[in-house]
Amino acid sequence: MNNSYQQPPYVDGDYYFGPSVDGVFIREHPNTAYKNGRFYKVPFLVDHNEWEGVAFSRQINSSQQIIPDEESFFTGRGPSFFGKLFNFYPASAYNSSFWQRVDWFSDVVVDCTPSYLCKLTSGPTYFMAKAQTDHSYNSSAVWKMRFDAGSEIHGATSAFIYSIDLTRPGANNQTLADIMTWYWISFAIWNDPNVLKLAEAPYWPSYIEGGQNGTCGFSTLAVTYTTVSPEPDEQNSPKCDFFNAEGYLSFGGD
Repeated sequence: MNNSYQQPPYVDGDYYFGPSVDGVFIREHPNTAYKNGRFYKVPFLVDHNEWEGVAFSRQINSSQQIIPDEESFFTGRGPSFFGKLFNFYPASAYNSSFWQRVDWFSDVVVDCTPSYLCKLTSGPTYFMAKAQTDHSYNSSAVWKMRFDAGSEIHGATSAFIYSIDLTRPGANNQTLADIMTWYWISFAIWNDPNVLKLAEAPYWPSYIEGGQNGTCGFSTLAVTYTTVSPEPDEQNSPKCDFFNAEGYLSFGGD
């Protein structure tokens, strides 16, 4: 294990251990289960951070590393796949190869689509929110948040919510920590983040709100250092739909 990790076919952010579909305990891949509505139908709340891929892209520091890294990560994919990937994440849009890699890793592993890597705490937020809205017993009981405060990296929300110390010393904004905490307490008690929210906290629309004639509005709550406000889901996009259309993405070491 020690000799193989981060050596081919593994790359940074890839893992030697992961769930295995055995047909008994894990009966099918989560991608298939979610598409067909085979999951627990319960009130659902999910969030993701802006730079989920930072902690999982540490080995990338030059453009020469990009192609070998992606070919190892997306095993079995060919020129058409990588052509589309680079169209969505062109090098010209970033000031370094590191941030280019961070952006697509954030989307493919956490923000957009299921994979065996989704033991990460945030999960594939766009895919899950869509499936929960389409198949849930109550399509209005689905909420999604984009949290761009604190460190903005994977797990940044935790410092504003989870602490045995009610002053939440890990949060750099106590007002925001209070707002986040009461959203979560309200959801835990009432299955709705709005019932017990603080008076100064904005209404958090459900994912389906804003749609016309029974369609989904893809509404989320956007949190920054200075603002908390509803917005359309930025993952409701061609690039996330591209990853979803790929189905089960087989990654290095799988």
